Amino acid sequence: MLRLRLLLGFSIAFSILGLCFLDIYLENLTNIPGIALFPLLILLIYLGVREMLHLANRNHVFPVPYVTYLGCGLIAVSAWATFVFQHTSSSEELSPVPVSVSGASASVPAAVPAAGGGPESVSVPVGPAAEGVKNSTGTAGLADTVSAVSTVGDGAAAEHEIRHRTNRKLLEKLEHLTPGNWALSTFALSVIFVFLQEMWTFVRPGAAVNIRISYTVFTIVYVGLLLTYIAQIRLCHGLPMLAAFIAIVKMGDVGAFTVGKLFGRNKMAPTLSPGKTIEGAFGAILFSVLTALTFFYFILPLIGIDAAPEKVVWWVVYGVVLCLLGMLGDLAESLLKRDAEIKDAGSLVPGFGGVLDILDSLLIAAPVAYAFLTLDLLY
Repeated sequence: MLRLRLLLGFSIAFSILGLCFLDIYLENLTNIPGIALFPLLILLIYLGVREMLHLANRNHVFPVPYVTYLGCGLIAVSAWATFVFQHTSSSEELSPVPVSVSGASASVPAAVPAAGGGPESVSVPVGPAAEGVKNSTGTAGLADTVSAVSTVGDGAAAEHEIRHRTNRKLLEKLEHLTPGNWALSTFALSVIFVFLQEMWTFVRPGAAVNIRISYTVFTIVYVGLLLTYIAQIRLCHGLPMLAAFIAIVKMGDVGAFTVGKLFGRNKMAPTLSPGKTIEGAFGAILFSVLTALTFFYFILPLIGIDAAPEKVVWWVVYGVVLCLLGMLGDLAESLLKRDAEIKDAGSLVPGFGGVLDILDSLLIAAPVAYAFLTLDLLY
């Protein structure tokens, strides 16, 4: 069994690594981040929800499947689509405005941000007829620049200006709505939809409506919302930080298994997970901390990311916190399985169990990892 776990573990790791390289290549090709990993996210959501529904059915709770799938899927789609929209819009914001003047053509930057946050002076060299046209005040920005150009440009430039202004207004309205905001908004709509479904199908009292609604909403949070936090790490902080997060948590699992097998004597949670030991927990912390230090001190600088060695204390804290949350996530899923009186959430991956048996430690740790990265505590 150990050989099988190691073989499958390395196979899964190398498969995900290859998918990450494909994701980088496609992002450079299409300027759309996460384009290769997003289908994997949807697949994991589908498999995770299926296993959660199986656990519910074991406890004689029968949520409406399509409502649960739809709620989880929409949360992921809304967060990813919002980020892609903002990313592509900000890229187009700096695209040149084509201008034609008396047979001569030129390109005018749509916006040039200065160090102080406002636009700096922009020269518009489109030929002798437009010599001297520039933003001399340094504060007028896009409107004055394009307005000056449009006096010597043709209809295409004016049309481009109008389209750019329209897109910019829309972007300004949406830019305060982060992917996380959209995910939470979609979650709220999913809860409303769950209630509407139960109202539509209600026939008589005593049908365990409260239990069914509770389990459906819990599944949407546990699978849809928490998995979306993992996606947010990729979208907002890049693949290296996603790789670091997964490695730190999963090396904690490896440390707990290895040290627990070799030195484990004292049970940590015998009623939930009899195989886990206190010695294994210390091994997990050691492995996670060493992985965090390796990533931030050695690996990230090799790929051009300044990891700020003065934050070494935060790296240690990051490793410890993710390890503890990973163990909590493992025990949380064990609670669900023990209540359903089954050993594994599924049988998709021999030697590991189901998808939730692999993701359990990552799900609980993801929101805190995202907070560490968003607060700039690590680099």
